[in-house]
Amino acid sequence: MREASDHEDQALRALFELPPRVEDGGFTDRVMARVQRQRLLRRMILATAMGIGLAISLAPAAATLVAMSAALPGLMGQWIPGDWISPPLVLAALVVTALFLPGVVRMLEE
Repeated sequence: MREASDHEDQALRALFELPPRVEDGGFTDRVMARVQRQRLLRRMILATAMGIGLAISLAPAAATLVAMSAALPGLMGQWIPGDWISPPLVLAALVVTALFLPGVVRMLEE
């Protein structure tokens, strides 16, 4: 029984062995380097496009928040417009966006 198991183990190892490297004058290395460059370029373009889209969307979003905060004091009492759009809140939103950006880029890339 142990011999059959050893034989199966050897057969399984043989399936996963890498074939000997074929000399191709560096063609494979050049192709792989080109694929890596294209992948990096695509990632950089996608991240840049997402950053530009985020920057473009911030102005209308901020204007909407200011308009909403200006309308809320009448509904909720005396509240100074813009109190809830403080720099720490904006900084926190930017940090959360920066944390999730690589994952979003990876999802969009696939």
